[in-house]
Amino acid sequence: MAANFLIMDDEGRKQVVDNAIDLRLSNTFSVDGVHRLSVFDVCAIQPTGTYKIYEDNSIWGSDYPHSFYGKGLIHVFDYGYTTSPSDAKYGIEVYDENGKLTFSSAFLSLNILDVVQIDIRDNARYENGERVYWSKDYGHSNVAIIPLTSPWFAADGKESTVACLMEGTTLKLARKKTNHGDASRLISTFYFECLVIDTSFY
Repeated sequence: MAANFLIMDDEGRKQVVDNAIDLRLSNTFSVDGVHRLSVFDVCAIQPTGTYKIYEDNSIWGSDYPHSFYGKGLIHVFDYGYTTSPSDAKYGIEVYDENGKLTFSSAFLSLNILDVVQIDIRDNARYENGERVYWSKDYGHSNVAIIPLTSPWFAADGKESTVACLMEGTTLKLARKKTNHGDASRLISTFYFECLVIDTSFY
């Protein structure tokens, strides 16, 4: 269905559209250890310094498939709009043809910096004792990732995945052994995909 209202940036990327509901920031909290969230939440993980944080969704039978381990911040986004206007005194609101609110400038949206897609078998290197698969300097440390797919593979007999960490202003994706034990039952996957977002205003 064609959009009736559309805002694009100077590079031709869609920013606001009336026929797609915008994600809004609903909560930010710190985690140190383990935290689990509902499948209905879209979650971004932001490491605290060089502490690693990662998503482990391999626990079968859990009612909360978003399982985060490590130390950092978790930003939760949802499709929280309703048919009624927000309480904002000014700004812009966009509705679809059924009168449903699809965008409001009163809420903070995703600010996507990058889409990262890697096969860890082709991107492994050692940096300061870490097995690093990808890194980029963003000029500031206010960045987080939204994992879309996570790899699982054996490393030294343990199940492993990819975690994120910050070194100064550089975001890194590096190997992290999980809390699981024997990797003999593991069917390895090696593909990792995530969104990198700017959290400067969250």
